[in-house]
Amino acid sequence: MVNHTEWGEKLSTMLGGRMSEYYNRIVTPVRVGEQGNRRFSYNLGASYQVSDWLHPYVGTSDTYNQVGQNNDPCGEQPKLTHGIGFDVGLKATSRSDPF
Repeated sequence: MVNHTEWGEKLSTMLGGRMSEYYNRIVTPVRVGEQGNRRFSYNLGASYQVSDWLHPYVGTSDTYNQVGQNNDPCGEQPKLTHGIGFDVGLKATSRSDPF
């Protein structure tokens, strides 16, 4: 799901989210079964038009990913990887040749 909104002519925002489910089948001499992980991830961002060629922006995101390996010898499931990102910057275009 994502929501992109323009607030007048200068401010633009983005809000996104997703629900992920990861399942891992456990088959060892010690255990048999299935475990699942359900996680919510998001993206947030905003851009503001200072002039016709300059746009400062800010964004952040959060994500989970299933690791690509098998269970350990005792049948324990590996932990999900988790990342949080943040960026700030300026977007600029040439006044004479806007790409």
